[in-house]
Amino acid sequence: MKKLINSLLAFSLVLSMGACSVNKENPTPIEPGSTGNSEMGQIANPTGSQGDSPTGSQGDSSTGSQGDSQTGGSEETENSDQDRAELEAIGDVEVVNGLLTVSVTLPASMIGETTQDELDATVKEGNVQAAKLNEDGSVTFKMTKKQHREMLAGLTENIDTTLQELIDDNDTYSISSVTHNDDYTVFEVTLDSDELGLMDSFSAMSMYVFGGMYGIFNGNKADNIVVNFYNSQGNLIESANSADMGD
Repeated sequence: MKKLINSLLAFSLVLSMGACSVNKENPTPIEPGSTGNSEMGQIANPTGSQGDSPTGSQGDSSTGSQGDSQTGGSEETENSDQDRAELEAIGDVEVVNGLLTVSVTLPASMIGETTQDELDATVKEGNVQAAKLNEDGSVTFKMTKKQHREMLAGLTENIDTTLQELIDDNDTYSISSVTHNDDYTVFEVTLDSDELGLMDSFSAMSMYVFGGMYGIFNGNKADNIVVNFYNSQGNLIESANSADMGD
């Protein structure tokens, strides 16, 4: 999931800001086979900016197939620990909305290694107004309201693409379709099976991440994310809630 989150964030912020428009229909279907603000003075001191905590502080790996071997179990445990760290990192994202611009600060764990020169080159591409590498390795992006909307559109596209990958991965999941509301706080997942498999249940963790990430970047942190699983007849099998993760 680490690669997933990093690619979503980096791609949405830097490469896909003008990529697509968001479908405002509610819910948005994904079917099989388809493919906060501050001035520059605040940017120089992002530690005083407002931040949000992650929606769902735990995560699990959804990268392996089902199996009973001890090796598979140990890999899932290791990946689960990595997922939790990545979910916690989402809470370090800071979004500050102002009258004309939006500032987004990403922690070093999400940015990876970069230089101010590389960030300056990003600014020249016109996707953001300014980008500053902070002393702690985090990066603060300043963008117009329009650029922020385009960033959210890119994030939406990437989330929907990743959900489609879950549907297409028939070797791992039994998911036949996924729908969600506009703010990614409720997901309706239809399965080919009458029972919720282990890896299908793990997919809820990814949706917790997507909903939490979208809410933070949209400036409206979600209190909880709900994932409902249905069989092919439309009967509810199980409902998962990110608010229960701490229990």
